Amino acid sequence: MFTELAVIPIYSKTDTERVELRISRDVYFRYYLRFGKAYLDNFEGDGVWRPTTEGATLPLTIDTAQKLMLALCSLLDFAEAKGLIDAGFKQTIRNWQVSNS
Repeated sequence: MFTELAVIPIYSKTDTERVELRISRDVYFRYYLRFGKAYLDNFEGDGVWRPTTEGATLPLTIDTAQKLMLALCSLLDFAEAKGLIDAGFKQTIRNWQVSNS
């Protein structure tokens, strides 16, 4: 049994399918991070996003969190070098760096 702590949409393929990041906790208070597809379930009319079996789940520890942060920083560096980040996003990153230093 897992308790969902956060669900963060990353990319919407269609109105009923998206890629998302889920942070959850099990009954032993171990934390997990899941990247994967989700679909919009309207069966009962409540419109709940449910995960599919397509994706990857990682234990969320200090080590994996540090490695994911390094990977994200590398991704942002690559995107900035290729001109894939617009000026507004660059300013958001600069503001975040100033407020966290």
